[in-house]
Amino acid sequence: ISLHDHLTTGQAIRELAARSGGLVKPASEIERPPETKPRTPQQQAILNKTAEFYHKTFQQCPEGKAYLKARGLSDPALLETFRVGYANETIKDALPPDGDLIADLKAIGILNAEGREHFRDCVVFPIYDPAGTGNVLGMYGRKTVETSKVKHLYLSGKHAGVFNHVCARSSKIILLTEGIIDAATLWQAGYKNTTALYGTNGLTDDHL
Repeated sequence: ISLHDHLTTGQAIRELAARSGGLVKPASEIERPPETKPRTPQQQAILNKTAEFYHKTFQQCPEGKAYLKARGLSDPALLETFRVGYANETIKDALPPDGDLIADLKAIGILNAEGREHFRDCVVFPIYDPAGTGNVLGMYGRKTVETSKVKHLYLSGKHAGVFNHVCARSSKIILLTEGIIDAATLWQAGYKNTTALYGTNGLTDDHL
């Protein structure tokens, strides 16, 4: 349609929607998902503590280390610098059964609606605030169980934070990768001026 009628892609899509007899709704009629509410100070503190809990779990559990070693990532400096973690569904056992706490963990996205850990069986990389507050704004999880259909997980909502933000801000040349494990591989190889997108289309305002 675009080529034949000399239309832009957007005009062609609208033309096809109009011809669909109501099968495809125009964008103005599509219900947009509600925007994620900003985290409360308490939820931010819980997210920061969750990242540290996952880091301690990684140090104690062989599964996460074995997965990264198979990917060629075993440098202790890398694992410590980026506070690499592992989620093995023990976080609820380590927390008091507080109703508000569970609700906050669900609101953050650490627990799903059923109360299960969102990042279970994942190596977890916390993603920090590029402003240097020390707050964890996001997380990336890579499944270590190859039978899982979903390999890559993030917290729900808008992507926020920048991996390796310190070097990204201070370097004149930046090596930009598709994913965090790619960037971690370059970092371990000595290329410290690297950061990662949230996938192929994951360039955010925080990156810019």
